[in-house]
Amino acid sequence: MFCQTHTVDGAMQYRLAPYGKDIDFYDLNLDVNYTLEHSKFKITNGIAYSVLNINYNTNTPFVAESLNRFYNFSYGIQVDYYVTDSWGLGAILKAGLYSNFIDAISKDDVLVTGDFYAKKSWQDAYVAFGVSYNVVFGQPEWTPVFKFYKALNDHVAFYVGFPESQVHYKFNQKHALFVNLEQEGGYYNVSDYYNNSAALSSLNAHFTYQYGLDHNWAINLKAGYMFNTKYQLLDASDSAVYNFNITDQPFISAGLTFKMNTKNK
Repeated sequence: MFCQTHTVDGAMQYRLAPYGKDIDFYDLNLDVNYTLEHSKFKITNGIAYSVLNINYNTNTPFVAESLNRFYNFSYGIQVDYYVTDSWGLGAILKAGLYSNFIDAISKDDVLVTGDFYAKKSWQDAYVAFGVSYNVVFGQPEWTPVFKFYKALNDHVAFYVGFPESQVHYKFNQKHALFVNLEQEGGYYNVSDYYNNSAALSSLNAHFTYQYGLDHNWAINLKAGYMFNTKYQLLDASDSAVYNFNITDQPFISAGLTFKMNTKNK
């Protein structure tokens, strides 16, 4: 006999950063994931869509109309294999279209990223470490990934690492508070006559309040600040041809999440 757990979860998040000196933006992110977990492995399949809208508050030495909106349609798969009760290996592969889609879809719109990591678990803690090909600094590159997680009690847990760290306080079944520090980035093909790419990155610190509507649904409100924000236009060799003078700025966000678990024996 064996037991399988099936999980379906999804999220919708809207973020607004309205007080930039040179640009302000808002973005919408949607994702849905399906997870199958067995005694020896866990597989998660997910699809995601996002749109980033940018408003330019200063004049640029070129026409910025094609840089007002960037899209992402992607599919990802994550596989975790439990080698022993305390050791595991995992891999993530994500492929998608990242572009302003001014012209027809081409191979330049396609971006593939991924992670490979090992994980050591204890009763109330684990550590994961590995390598990742990602865009957290804007341009695609290899970086290390690390995460140490510890649950202090039924209410407090935290993890530290790269590209994200978090402290989580659960008041009760309905109310929870999160404090996060994360490095975030994006890389998009600019499919017009400029034949460039756009790279964005920032270090984000934010507070999140989450309210559980019931066992499956929850809403959240976020407020934070973006530090060390960078926005560059790149040529075909990914060398910077224009740097936007972006200042640090606050942002607010609201979202809705859904999660449902079922078990088969």
